[in-house]
Amino acid sequence: RATLSSRVLQYIPIRYPEQTEYPALQWHFDSESMFVADGNLYFLSKHRQPGEHSKWEAGVNLYRLDSYDTLKANVLTKVDSFADLALATGADVSPNGQHLAVVTYSALWVFDKASDDQWLSGKASELPLDYNVTKQAEAVCWDDDETILISNEQREIFEIKLVDIPGATAHR
Repeated sequence: RATLSSRVLQYIPIRYPEQTEYPALQWHFDSESMFVADGNLYFLSKHRQPGEHSKWEAGVNLYRLDSYDTLKANVLTKVDSFADLALATGADVSPNGQHLAVVTYSALWVFDKASDDQWLSGKASELPLDYNVTKQAEAVCWDDDETILISNEQREIFEIKLVDIPGATAHR
C-alpha cells in the first residue's frame, strides 16, 4: 500500500491592493481561480455578500502576481475586471494562448484575449450550465485548442467543444 504525503514547497503571501481592512467589510478578496499565462500567475476574485458565504455578487477582478517574496506580503496588481461574471471557481488559458475559460456554478465563460493582461476585456462568450447536470462545477482546463473539460465536486468530467459555445470563435 502506497503512502501519500505532501508538504508546502514555498509559501508566497499575497495581498489585494484594495483591501485595507482585515477582515474586509466587502467580501471581494477571495480567489479559487488561478492560471498561468506568459510566465505570469493570475488570480480571479470572487465577490460574496458581506457575512453571507452562500450569497455572491456579480463582478470579478483579475490580478497579476508580480513578486514572489516569501517573507512579506506581495501586493497583487489589478489588471482587468468584468462585471457580468459571478463566483469564478476555475480558470485556464487555451494551449494557443488565445482564450481564457472561466467556470462558475452556473456558466462557462470564454474570453478572447484582448491584449497583454486584458483577459477579461476581449469578446466574452457564455454557455449557461444546468446545475442539475453539472452540479458544483469547480475546475476547468483545456484538452486542446478546441476542447474544454469541466469537473465538479462529485469528480464528474464534462467535455465542451468551443464550437458549441454561442459566439465563441476559434483562433488557428
